[in-house]
Amino acid sequence: MVAMPGIRILLRLAAFGGALAAPALLAADFHSPDHDPVAEAEEALTAAVERAEHADPAHPTALATSLRNLGVFYHTRERRAEARALLERALAVQERADGADPLETVTLLYDLAMVYAADGDDRAARKAYERALRLQRRAFGPDDVRTARTLNNLATLYARQGKLRRAARLHEREIEILARAFGEDSIRLVSALERLARIHSERGDAARAESAYRRAITLAEESDAPASERRLLSLLEGYAALLGRLPDREHEAELLALRAAELGDRPLGADRRALPD
Repeated sequence: MVAMPGIRILLRLAAFGGALAAPALLAADFHSPDHDPVAEAEEALTAAVERAEHADPAHPTALATSLRNLGVFYHTRERRAEARALLERALAVQERADGADPLETVTLLYDLAMVYAADGDDRAARKAYERALRLQRRAFGPDDVRTARTLNNLATLYARQGKLRRAARLHEREIEILARAFGEDSIRLVSALERLARIHSERGDAARAESAYRRAITLAEESDAPASERRLLSLLEGYAALLGRLPDREHEAELLALRAAELGDRPLGADRRALPD
C-alpha cells in the first residue's frame, strides 16, 4: 500500500515541531481513499486556531500553540510567508503570556529560525538563534546542555556564510558543554567533533582538523551504540579525505579508506578499530 500523504505530514510535523495539539487531525482516518488528507489537516489546524482565539484570553498559550502548529504545517507545504506570519504571531503571544515557559519560547524561536533559513534569510535566522541562546543562558545558565543545540545551529549558519572561525569557536564551546554534561568519553561528543573537524578542514587548519577527527574516531570505536557504526564510517571518509590532501600522508589516507571499506562489510559489533597503527 502507498503511504498516505497525511501520515507523512504528521511525521514531518512531529520532527519539525513536536506533538500536535489539534485532536481532529490526530483522529483523522488517513487510510480512507475518500478524502484529501492535506486539506483535512489544514482545516483541523485552522479550526484549532479559531477555537483558541475565542478561548479565555487569560490563558494565551493555547493560542500560541495552535498558531505554531498551523505555521509548522504551512512550512511543510512550503507556504513560507504564511508560516512566517503565524510563527511570528505565535511568538508575540507567547512572550506576552504571564509566566511563559522559556522552553516554549525557545522552541518557537527555533521554528522561526528554520523558516527564515529556508527563505534564505540567514540574518533573521541568526538573530532568532541568538535570542534563543540568550534566553536559555538567562533561564538555565551558560553551561546548560540545552544551549549546545543552539550553539550548533548558530555555527551552521556562520559556516554557510563563510565565517568559519566563528563557527569553529561555537562548535568548540558546544563540545565543552557536552563534555561537562556527559563526560569526556561520551558518544554524544562525536557528531560535534566531526562538525568541528570539517570546519577546521575547510579553514585549512589540518592540525586541528586531524585532532578532532582522531578524538571522534576513538570515541566512535569504543561505543556500543549501533548508530556509531555509521558515524565511524563517515568519520573515516572525512579523515581519509583530509589526509589525502596533505603532503606525504597519502599512504595513511589509503589505509583509512581500506579500513572503512572493510568496516562496511563487517557485522555489527565486530572489531571496529580504525586508526592506523
